[in-house]
Amino acid sequence: MAEQERQQKQQEKEEKPVALPSAPIIRLVENATLQPPLTRRGDGPGLIVVVPPGTPQSTRDNNNKSLDPLPQKKWAEEGYAVVQLTFNDEEQQIGKEWDIATGFSRSIEALEVLDSCSVKDRFGLIGKS
Repeated sequence: MAEQERQQKQQEKEEKPVALPSAPIIRLVENATLQPPLTRRGDGPGLIVVVPPGTPQSTRDNNNKSLDPLPQKKWAEEGYAVVQLTFNDEEQQIGKEWDIATGFSRSIEALEVLDSCSVKDRFGLIGKS
């Protein structure tokens, strides 16, 4: 009888749905957004992704009919805390956008203070052209 109860409890435990992550994108400035990891674990290493101008910053901004997720979301779904940076060839809007040097240093600062970023002393970097 005890064995049946143990099996039933194990089955109930396995059938309970695990809540999916809900981590909205945080806009740091006009050309930088932060996406916490989108995995059940809820934390992961930090990653900075530099994308070309015109890349949407969220799925609702994406008018592209591609089935591929946006770079920031793709890496967040793989378990990374992701800062996405976009740099224009034109002049930055002073106070509203970061230049390259400021973008990298502030991105690192944002990842360092993010609770869901599990590694605070090194970060990945991906450039997309």
